[in-house]
Amino acid sequence: MPTIENKTWSVLTHASTFSKYFFPFGNLLIPLSILVIKKREAFVEEHSKESLNFQLTIYLYYALWIGASLVAAIILGFNFGIMNGFYFSENGLNISNTKDFILGPYLIYAAVVIITGLAIFLFDVLCVIQASISASEGKSFKYPLSIHILNKKSFLTSSSSKNEQFHNTQKKSL
Repeated sequence: MPTIENKTWSVLTHASTFSKYFFPFGNLLIPLSILVIKKREAFVEEHSKESLNFQLTIYLYYALWIGASLVAAIILGFNFGIMNGFYFSENGLNISNTKDFILGPYLIYAAVVIITGLAIFLFDVLCVIQASISASEGKSFKYPLSIHILNKKSFLTSSSSKNEQFHNTQKKSL
């Protein structure tokens, strides 16, 4: 059973990810700082790693969203003003670029980009709120659709164990 202090640090780890709206990379720096400060507490370490993994995943989702939006804009942009209209006239089939400008594809593109961006934003906010609530109740939480970049074994404890090994060998040699 985690202590109240550990629950508080874990909630702070998740809730601090909203700091990205006030200063750049706050959603990574604050949970990383908490991970470094509270590396001996397993409950806080687990929540800090989950929070960092999820925020890195959200950055990846936003990067993919921007990349796909730019590719679609470039493809759509090449057709700007030159959408060939096929229509029948008195002389038969005509292919012309003098047909009226078609606004539909651009509106669909804008709607898809806006809805996708809002979906990523809402997914981020709702998951962070749910993780904060779970941490306050003393439960572990796994973010959905999160890529685990930081593995289960702590990169912090591995460096501290190397320090302990060094000190142990120093003590033995004395």
